[in-house]
Amino acid sequence: RAEWALGLLPLPPRLTEHAEEWQAKEIFWLAKHGIKATAMPSFGATHDDATLWNIAAFVKRLPGMTKQEYA
Repeated sequence: RAEWALGLLPLPPRLTEHAEEWQAKEIFWLAKHGIKATAMPSFGATHDDATLWNIAAFVKRLPGMTKQEYA
């Protein structure tokens, strides 16, 4: 976890551990709309849907990714 994330309340989830709990459509929605009163911003105004689906696909794949694949 990045040091700056320790100041966020609530603490953001560790995506490498929790991404499997969410469906891709849920991750897409979170990325597009954000979560009010948290540190999760919305990216719908600055990213098109295709980009947001790519982000959702990346997050879903993250738990099984090697360090080399991540890089």
